[in-house]
Amino acid sequence: MSVLANYLRTEAAHLRAEAERQRAAKLDWQRAVREVVQLMLRWLDEADPDRLMRVNRGEFSVENYELGSYSMPGLTIVLGRSWLRIVADDLDVMGVIQLPGESSPRPIDGRIVFDNGIDRVPLYRVKDGDQDVWLWWNHGGIGKPFDRESFEATVVGLLR
Repeated sequence: MSVLANYLRTEAAHLRAEAERQRAAKLDWQRAVREVVQLMLRWLDEADPDRLMRVNRGEFSVENYELGSYSMPGLTIVLGRSWLRIVADDLDVMGVIQLPGESSPRPIDGRIVFDNGIDRVPLYRVKDGDQDVWLWWNHGGIGKPFDRESFEATVVGLLR
């Protein structure tokens, strides 16, 4: 048996388990993004009863070295000549962010980027048990909670 064949045989169980863990994490990431995009759509709909904005939901391709290409939900918002795209990045995000009231930072478990072609504002996800916590980056690395008010302020700031 060749050196490579022997190595692959000894690593097979570990590699298969890691691939399954990554697939499960990707599915969880897709679920989390679908849920937060639905929430954003509801807030946009409630804020714009006269339908001045054109809001398009779409699927955006994400590239991952190990998982290949996959689709993630996102939004494009157009108001007059201004536009904003809200797109999820790949799940693998390097970095940490601190939840308000906690003393130590946690690993980031995904990022959605608000992008108007000039400015980019990241929204980070942290897993807290089976809950998704969404945070904006704030000075000092302590996250600012994502809520309707902060979402609307970010959209207005990027559409101006």
